[in-house]
Amino acid sequence: MTRNGNFLDYVQHHRNQNLLQNQKRVQLEKEVSQLNEQLKQTSTIQERVAIKKQRLLIQRQLQNIHSIPLAEFDRKLIPFLNSCYNSQADGDLLIEQFDAEFHIASPEPSYVNANLESCSKCNLPYVHIASEAQLVCEACGQTERYIDTSVLTMAYGDEIEYSSFSYRRINHFRELLNYLQAKETTTVPQSALNTVMQYLVEKRYNKVTRVTFNVIRKALRDLGMRKYYDHAMQIWCLITGGKALRLDPRLEEKFTLMFIAIQQPWERHCPDDRKNFLSYPYCFYKLSQLLGQKDLLPYFTLLKCPKKRKAQEDLFELICQDLNWTFVPI
Repeated sequence: MTRNGNFLDYVQHHRNQNLLQNQKRVQLEKEVSQLNEQLKQTSTIQERVAIKKQRLLIQRQLQNIHSIPLAEFDRKLIPFLNSCYNSQADGDLLIEQFDAEFHIASPEPSYVNANLESCSKCNLPYVHIASEAQLVCEACGQTERYIDTSVLTMAYGDEIEYSSFSYRRINHFRELLNYLQAKETTTVPQSALNTVMQYLVEKRYNKVTRVTFNVIRKALRDLGMRKYYDHAMQIWCLITGGKALRLDPRLEEKFTLMFIAIQQPWERHCPDDRKNFLSYPYCFYKLSQLLGQKDLLPYFTLLKCPKKRKAQEDLFELICQDLNWTFVPI
């Protein structure tokens, strides 16, 4: 996979840029909404003109954002990842194909010719806001609506088919990456920490050096504190003063991209009588193997039942065959 490392870096960069653009879109749409509410509550002409001008500027910014929803980006990305992990794939060619697939046209905001469409009050050309099917005068704020039969008003994602189950799994996978590094926003309450510390005293863990991440996880299991399993790293850090595990951002992104890549093969090979996805610790374990991250393996607990573990291994071997990955047994 190192052969195509440049392609993965390229994908990571564009995926992050797309995410930032989506976040900017949401923020700008929120600002437009707030301005619309202000318009409803404002009666003076001067204030209404000022608000409409401000809204117009934001709408122009929105027209210049050409991102796609993250779910759609990830769905379109899967075949490229499949090719990337094929040792015969050409990284430069993948980048070229990626550019062609993800290219989004960036038309300039359109303006109506003054001789054809102009403000009746100011005799100045209207500005054409295609996304809202409106003609707006920048000078006085007068707005005229029109019927738009073009595709310009179609929002991204209107006709996108994407498995909601896959989307939820990917989001949960990212959450677990954060938990593993104690980067979650939730803070474990002191009462829970006290319970775990009392357990450690009773089990005669008198030295901090003996309290490992796996000891904390066992304590949570023995105490029946299931809802804190995901926060084991945070608890370990708070009790021992140790530093949380930190993954290189590039490695973290590779984990995510590889997890995305296994979604379609999973759907294809999942037995009819199976409803649940592969266990997340198992996925982390297998991806760590593929990425040569042996030091991460102790952080992931595998199923104890040999029969269930073999079923997972059989499924993952089929997934690896589809993706041209080298299957590494546990």
